[in-house]
Amino acid sequence: SIAQHAMLAALQTDLIAVRHLVNTHLSLAGTVAAVTYNVLGHRHPLRALLHPHISGTLAVNHNTVKLLAGHSYSFLPEMFSYSQEQIIRLINEATLKFDIREMDFEENLKMRGFDPSSIGIKYPYAENAGALWSIIRQYAAEYVGAVYETEESISKDEELKRWYEALDLYIPQGIKGYLGGSLTINKTSLAKLLSTIIFTASVEHENVGNKTFDYCFWQQYIPMQVPVDGSLIKVDAFNIFVNLGILTSSSSAKITDDFRKLAPDSKTKEAMRSFRQALLDYQDKLDQDRNLDLSAVLKPKVIESAVRS
Repeated sequence: SIAQHAMLAALQTDLIAVRHLVNTHLSLAGTVAAVTYNVLGHRHPLRALLHPHISGTLAVNHNTVKLLAGHSYSFLPEMFSYSQEQIIRLINEATLKFDIREMDFEENLKMRGFDPSSIGIKYPYAENAGALWSIIRQYAAEYVGAVYETEESISKDEELKRWYEALDLYIPQGIKGYLGGSLTINKTSLAKLLSTIIFTASVEHENVGNKTFDYCFWQQYIPMQVPVDGSLIKVDAFNIFVNLGILTSSSSAKITDDFRKLAPDSKTKEAMRSFRQALLDYQDKLDQDRNLDLSAVLKPKVIESAVRS
């Protein structure tokens, strides 16, 4: 029915325009990339940590936004039930509602009524993404501990302070509330923030990207546009989507790549080595599971390290 198709089209719009573009590409990954490259010097250890997860993001955002909504004939106005003006308004409204807690795996589950430590139901996303989140959290904590031995050392890092303040200023609705309302950052809150940044740029971006391509190809079943007269979708709908995929996709570094050459010292290099090994161990575990539902699982070796497509 038209009502069912309209609901599916609304879900597609929310997935692509809000969760993928606004939340992942722009509000968090793009903002972190811009702030990090502008505030942290090239020798700062946190820039070394984040570089694999933010490099290329500004370039792809610059091109993708124009492809998606830069003109009346861009992808979103052509494929969705919205004009360019309406799409821009939707993006702006979604930005005003952005909440960084939704990008934190554990906080997101809590906000949706789940206990991260005991889901209680079969929830493949929570099991798979939760395993990846745990690996990333361990990595962030280990790396922060390698860089800052004491809380005093973190309080003396003036570049870090400027980075923290800039993120709070430019990420929609800020980050201080998410980190407990503190005016300053500490080792625990820094590790939490870095975990959310890395998780969003890699795991979450891969998730929303996969859903986009898994569902959007099937326009006859899950349409993006629903004519009020009940007529069929545009003849060229499939071609338009394929063109977008070709224009925005490229070969990219994976989260399992070896980035140790970026590490400023032996301790941070060891943290990077441990992170990569944990991902590879999880990959092996998934590969050996013959009952694995591949449609509901992300394997580390396919996850891009940053938002580059």
